[in-house]
Amino acid sequence: MAIDYLHTDEHDLMIKNGDFVAGYSDEQHVETLLLAQKGEIKAFPLAGIGIRSYGLSPWHYKVMKKLEKHIKLQLKYDGVVKPAVKVSKDKIKIDAQY
Repeated sequence: MAIDYLHTDEHDLMIKNGDFVAGYSDEQHVETLLLAQKGEIKAFPLAGIGIRSYGLSPWHYKVMKKLEKHIKLQLKYDGVVKPAVKVSKDKIKIDAQY
């Protein structure tokens, strides 16, 4: 499990008693990868899935399989050992162990 500075649901740094809050951040790392477009994470320009752009595509089998493959690749790039990803029309299930 990775420990990092945590952020709020609005992606602002979480502050408590005037200090940054640190904690387990695996879920927020996955969320950041899902939301970011390639190039948005300056230190890792190849990282990012851009899940919002998939929302514009019709969700047929090929698109779901392509998205699954893309998510697995990005998670491996981020250090996840054996990512398990299942994409369906109404949800994405991810099991990521750093």
